Amino acid sequence: MYLSMINCNLCLIYRRSSTKNYNFKKNLLSLFCSTASSSKRTSSEFPPVYDPKIVEKDRYDWWEKNGCFKSQNPQSSTFSMILPPPNITGTLHLGHTLVKKMQGVPVSWIPGIDHAGIATQVVVERKLWKEKMCTRHDIGRENFIKLISNWKSEKEKIICDQLRKLGASVNWEEIFFTLDPERTISVVEAFIKLYESGLIYRTNSIINWSTSIKSAISDIEIDLKEVNAPTLLDVPGYDNPVEFGIMTEIACKLYGSDEEISIATTRVETMPGDVAIAVNPNDGRYVHLHGKMVFHPIRNTHIPIICDEFVDPEFGTGAVKITPAHNKNDFLVGEKHNLQIIHAIDEDGKITSCCPQFAGLKRFEARRKILEKLESQGLVRSKKPHSMQIPFCSRSGDVLEFLIKPQW
Repeated sequence: MYLSMINCNLCLIYRRSSTKNYNFKKNLLSLFCSTASSSKRTSSEFPPVYDPKIVEKDRYDWWEKNGCFKSQNPQSSTFSMILPPPNITGTLHLGHTLVKKMQGVPVSWIPGIDHAGIATQVVVERKLWKEKMCTRHDIGRENFIKLISNWKSEKEKIICDQLRKLGASVNWEEIFFTLDPERTISVVEAFIKLYESGLIYRTNSIINWSTSIKSAISDIEIDLKEVNAPTLLDVPGYDNPVEFGIMTEIACKLYGSDEEISIATTRVETMPGDVAIAVNPNDGRYVHLHGKMVFHPIRNTHIPIICDEFVDPEFGTGAVKITPAHNKNDFLVGEKHNLQIIHAIDEDGKITSCCPQFAGLKRFEARRKILEKLESQGLVRSKKPHSMQIPFCSRSGDVLEFLIKPQW
């Protein structure tokens, strides 16, 4: 029984506490005595079975009523710790509260509720769709915030009740929520100070984007799915599975010449955003093509052949298309060579107006249409199985897109 374990811990803390700290030991003794006998008894005889609903609730209520979890000596420095403990530095853990109490130090263990950001949004959106078959866009921002608030209130009560049933000795008078006014003001103030000190700034950067929940996704929220051959995978928003694990070789004609250079890609759908073809400067096959222009078969324009050592001559054909708006490496190459940025795929995962003939198509539908056009032009040289890792959003199950957004 959990509370029996607590009683043993209280005895241990009492014996090891400083003998000079009389008030602390006195309060601890009262706490122990309260747990030794329940103020409510169901009968005069010892009950045949343990009834946690009667025993645990009664004892915990007595502890709270008598202020057992508050700092016992407000005149001295109080040891405060937030629940859950910090997990970045790893310097604090649950045991610190017991150790500090054993040392006679006034302890305030502070409970808190975190807003959980995107995770909460996704859960409530799923609930909304299941119950009413509508999205947050259908009901509007204000109504969706109300749903989130109701969800928070419901879950906060459950979480707090769970902590009480566990017998956690937290100071309930100090409970806080990470989005309450006091915490919000502190965050804003800290942000402004950092900005005015020149320690943070805003610039465009390429990010992980979930087209399903219309949100940026951190690197730690990515699930990588590895495929070693052509594989059909389910993607939210598509009636049929999408095929991955194929490397397509495509020929691009040089401007004013019958010569061609072939590129290899697994992401045909991003071709409307191509702004250059890159080769390794030490690759002898392409030395005579440095600085030449090639015809872009999708946008009906011309793009340059550039040299960059990031290109692996052994990968594919040794020539790669550069799409700064939809690939992290290409974004860096684009900045280095001052290349144009063309946003070919929007936040909804659809082709933009940069390519009118495919505008509005969902990205993987556009992949099929673009391939059909390239095949009709006689530019597809081969399709081969290819091992690759596909980034999935751990929250929505969507295949992540890479977009350029302003970032702090």
